[in-house]
Amino acid sequence: MSSGDNGPLPAVEALQIHGQAVPGQEIQACGYTINGTTSCQFAWLRISEDGSTNYITGANQPNYKVTQDDVNRYLAFEVVPIDSRGRQGEVTRTFANNGKMISND
Repeated sequence: MSSGDNGPLPAVEALQIHGQAVPGQEIQACGYTINGTTSCQFAWLRISEDGSTNYITGANQPNYKVTQDDVNRYLAFEVVPIDSRGRQGEVTRTFANNGKMISND
């Protein structure tokens, strides 16, 4: 994606989540910033089976401790890359647990 003469927008590539996504365990999201990304906004979210999305209050860092509230929901991480001029790139999202619902197992 390009923004005309201003060059490509900031971006994040290869976003993934490491760790075992079960209650009580900490997981971590990581990726590679490109195109002059200087900062990022982070968010963890729960997605119900019906597709409703709830951003997790206070969960705005790459690390997240999975809780009982996450069980029977999909857990995802979003990042918005920002460059030194304040331009935002596209939101990138990835899912914990290989895209499967979180369980107690």
